[in-house]
Amino acid sequence: MSNPANHAHLIGRLAQDIKSFPNADGSRKQLITIAVDDNFRSGSEKSIATNFIQLENFVPAGRNAGGWDRVHNGDLIAVDYRVDAKPYTDSKGETHYPQKLVVDGFPTFLEPKSVTEARAAKKAVAAAPETPAPAAETKTEADSRIAQLEAELAAVRDARNAAVPVAAGAVDYENQAPFGG
Repeated sequence: MSNPANHAHLIGRLAQDIKSFPNADGSRKQLITIAVDDNFRSGSEKSIATNFIQLENFVPAGRNAGGWDRVHNGDLIAVDYRVDAKPYTDSKGETHYPQKLVVDGFPTFLEPKSVTEARAAKKAVAAAPETPAPAAETKTEADSRIAQLEAELAAVRDARNAAVPVAAGAVDYENQAPFGG
């Protein structure tokens, strides 16, 4: 249950795959980075800036991460979170007020499963190691699978391009490295 006075909502794309850090008791901490576009244009170029918001999620021991196990780089999601600030006093007597953004609940997927699967297939094809061309008559099982994935990706890409026009000034997160790298 969330506190309505300390509650916020983000809509954006996962900027990188979720980083998971296991704890000794079997629980784990997840770091989630979401790329969120501003809803206004600014600067001399009148461009839309993107903010990279880092959130934390805690997964108790013996539980799965729910929907977070199915979220991957580039997926469009909505997330509820809260600000967590636990002040402490260091050895010099100075009080510090660190803040972190903590996830409340699970992600809401904002694009069809077919789109996320097509993105995963595209990454699988791109990540496949290049092998020397086999003899014309011999085709390995891996080559057959790659050809099948490429055909599926082309079909999904054609359907997507026909159904979803790209808005002017839209950011292409699939071909953009996170953090401008």
